[in-house]
Amino acid sequence: MDAWWDEVGLGWQFDTDDNEFPVQKRNDLALIATGVVIVRTPPEQLRDDVRRTARELVSAFTAAAKRPRPQVLAMGMVTATS
Repeated sequence: MDAWWDEVGLGWQFDTDDNEFPVQKRNDLALIATGVVIVRTPPEQLRDDVRRTARELVSAFTAAAKRPRPQVLAMGMVTATS
């Protein structure tokens, strides 16, 4: 996961080709099965369409916040600093 919003159980991944990372794909499926919302963003979209990316993240956060937080524990997190 490239970013994680623990309060709602939302993960953001700068998408890669699933064929290159089959273990990551299985991990993502396991997280989705627990109720974690995952947003995947292709690098081209992140670079070329920032507004669309922002809309997708806001929409996913809103949807994630409307349901009970999944029972997952985030480990090894690094807190962003300003």
